[in-house]
Amino acid sequence: MGRENQMKRLLLAAVIAVVAGGSANAETFTLPQLQQIFESSPNAHVRHSSSRLASLAIDRSGGDSAKFNGTCCSGLFQINRSQLHQVGLTSDELRHLSPIDQVAVYVRVTADHDSDLDADALRKLRIEPIEVHELPPLQAR
Repeated sequence: MGRENQMKRLLLAAVIAVVAGGSANAETFTLPQLQQIFESSPNAHVRHSSSRLASLAIDRSGGDSAKFNGTCCSGLFQINRSQLHQVGLTSDELRHLSPIDQVAVYVRVTADHDSDLDADALRKLRIEPIEVHELPPLQAR
């Protein structure tokens, strides 16, 4: 992918984040802030799991929506590059998405056995679409 295309994708991710209620700038959230964000989701399963999702984000990234671990993983939930590739996103694009959009990506790419959420909660989160904006369809594993 050429540098121009990468810049366009990054700009698009930033615009999507702003339109979806997120921020194009990196933010670090506290546990109460993340709980409030997830509790305000239109998705009932996100609201129901808001405390666990917020705790998971704090545990994995310290609440830093743009955290990169230096090798492979990004965002609130420290999603790795190969998982992001499944939904057509880059680490840079993920780090500019809102917390709700990062939840949507996390539940789409995380296998039941790899989740810090219990398998039943993860399946419920997948049933009802979480996306605030259109994400590419999930590719077969």
